[in-house]
Formats: sequence, C-alpha cells, structure tokens
Amino acid sequence: PPPGGVELSFRRELESRGASLEANSIEVERLLRDFEHRLVDALLGALGERAPRVLVQAVSRSMSQSGMANLERALRDCGPQLVVSGGEQTLRYELLWVSEHVWEVVASLRKFNFEQFVAVSDTDAGDDEEEPGAVHVLE
Repeated sequence: PPPGGVELSFRRELESRGASLEANSIEVERLLRDFEHRLVDALLGALGERAPRVLVQAVSRSMSQSGMANLERALRDCGPQLVVSGGEQTLRYELLWVSEHVWEVVASLRKFNFEQFVAVSDTDAGDDEEEPGAVHVLE
C-alpha cells in the first residue's frame, strides 16, 4: 500500500480466493458486497468523521464509473479518441490530502494486451483529406 494509505483490489481478492464469476457467482456477489463496505469505510476514514456530505459525494462520484466517463468526455477535444478491443485493464484511484479542505483524486487507467483498437479522428481535425469523426480500425 502507499505510505499512510490503504490499497484495495477486488481483482486480487478474487484471485487469492480462487473465485470467479462463472464458477462462484453467489460467492463473488458476497465478496463484492463485503469489498464495497470496506471501500466505503476506507473512504470515510480518509476524509474524516466530520467530512461535509458534499465533499464525500464529490470524491465518491469522481472515483466511480461515471467519474471516469466524465473524464473521457472532457478529453474528447484533446485528440483522436481511441477504443481498444479486448485485452485487460487496470483502473486505479488515489485520494490525496493536499491541505485542510483540499483533496486531490488521481485516476489512472491502463489498457494492455489488446490486439486492435479503433481510432476516431478529431471532430475538428483541420485535415481536408479526412472527415471529422472518421473511424480507423488498427491491428
């Protein structure tokens, strides 16, 4: 775990127990509920007992699937969009205390072991030869 922090990984917990969704769906659901409770406890413990509700909501929203979708949407105008096909991914969030009343959420998404991806060109690429939104499949 990071210095002074807690690292939680549902994937590692499943692997250490030899559980899989296909073989043990009821056990995986039970483990997921337990993991979710520990995750919430860790988040609330990090933010402190007196953390304002709006802070807890903002941080938990940032550290969620919808938070990652918002980030991807915000980056839409920063270059071509890439969508991978297959492979694996690791999503990691870090909650860092900066100063009193200031927190930072760091998100990193790693996609790897994929064999092809789709690139969608910029909507305003400025390239006369290619229409905005053109799709290219690359292997």
